[in-house]
Amino acid sequence: MPFNFDVPQQTQIEAFHTQGVMNAATPGAFSPMYNYINNVLITGNPPPTNNLEVKRAQLWFSGATQANSNIGPYAIVIREYTQNQQRLHLGRPAPLGLGPGGLQLASNEVAQRVKSDIQTGGVLVPPRPPWSLPTITEIGNNDALAVGQILFNIQGSSAANAQNAAWAGTVLHPLLGDDQSWRLVSAVEPLPPPAVPPAADNFDDYRNLFFAQTSYYGSLRSALLDSAYGVVTEVSLSELAPDVQTALEACWISDRLLSACSPLLSVALEGRAAGPGFAELAQVSDTRLDALVGGGPQPRVLAQLQSGWTGRPVLPLADAGSLGDNTVLIAAAYAFYQGIGNAGQSALTSVQSPDALLAQAVSTTPDMEARQALEALSTFLVVGSNSPAPGPALAGLTSEYLVDRRDMLSARNRFDQALARYGPKPGTATKARRAKPGNAGASDRSLG
Repeated sequence: MPFNFDVPQQTQIEAFHTQGVMNAATPGAFSPMYNYINNVLITGNPPPTNNLEVKRAQLWFSGATQANSNIGPYAIVIREYTQNQQRLHLGRPAPLGLGPGGLQLASNEVAQRVKSDIQTGGVLVPPRPPWSLPTITEIGNNDALAVGQILFNIQGSSAANAQNAAWAGTVLHPLLGDDQSWRLVSAVEPLPPPAVPPAADNFDDYRNLFFAQTSYYGSLRSALLDSAYGVVTEVSLSELAPDVQTALEACWISDRLLSACSPLLSVALEGRAAGPGFAELAQVSDTRLDALVGGGPQPRVLAQLQSGWTGRPVLPLADAGSLGDNTVLIAAAYAFYQGIGNAGQSALTSVQSPDALLAQAVSTTPDMEARQALEALSTFLVVGSNSPAPGPALAGLTSEYLVDRRDMLSARNRFDQALARYGPKPGTATKARRAKPGNAGASDRSLG
């Protein structure tokens, strides 16, 4: 790392850390330490932040200053994101204070680990020199683990705990050049390119992706509505890499949100952990601010996941609320995943196109799980010993019927991408379509 703290700076960091430990019961106890480090990194001639790696770390310390005090847009996003994740995992939000599972407790622990990383040189082999600045990736891989260990110590849920899949950094760190999105779908950090990145391949992975999407949209809206300023300044924005500039400009600079806003999760994960199928499903086609505030794709994604698991079509919640008021959606998601249980999460799951499902369903040796996905009108193909066993009626489905279901699923996917109302426009006459005798699911054709 190209920055080392000199002796006077070390003394100041030690003093602010000691002050933080003494005032740990007070919100913002470690904000002075964070703020001092942030100021060190932006002063000088030339400033250390002329180096991009230093700049990424400096932006993190700037945000951490706010987060530890629970003040400002960074704090709003992290607080709302984390509390939504706890509602989804535990059915209740995280308390804000220092008690068990408290947000301030976790924030203070991250601060203590960051200070230790700076002082000792970290845990890499070989380590950095003592009193050197850790990279943004080191902070994410070492210090931020406190979030999962303190806030998501869930019985039987290794993804939210050891994997830190419920941490807000899975969607925020990519903005700073540190792609931590792999935590949503893998327990092991991927090798750098050209190695193939990890992909979602079981029901737990898609749960993590859905939970991250739902938590992120709600927290973003809260930050936009509660804050009259951007997270970064135009000056700091201009010094970042072009792809990071684009994401920040689209999602964070408040005076530009009316004309340009895109869902960060899709930006962070498209073509990587989520795979193209899920990214397309999650994409919001209308990126105006009123569309972001008024609603999002989460009810559609949950309905497709429920359809794939249960083997029957499930309509999205009609009263799931706006992105900032998603109480109904979160309660429904919590109940659904509690019903599945931790064991069921290991069921192999993939996103399949309607054409691919049809090809498997009508092959010489028909795939019953593919038939179940078509019958359920779900783009999620769920297989494995922990998934519901396909019913015997699936074997009797005709090719004509399966083609019909393929067409209906294609229409459903298009409507989900556009966040459009299912079925024809009100008042439009439609030709009645009747299933062949013995074909299950005929009553669900209204989805088409």
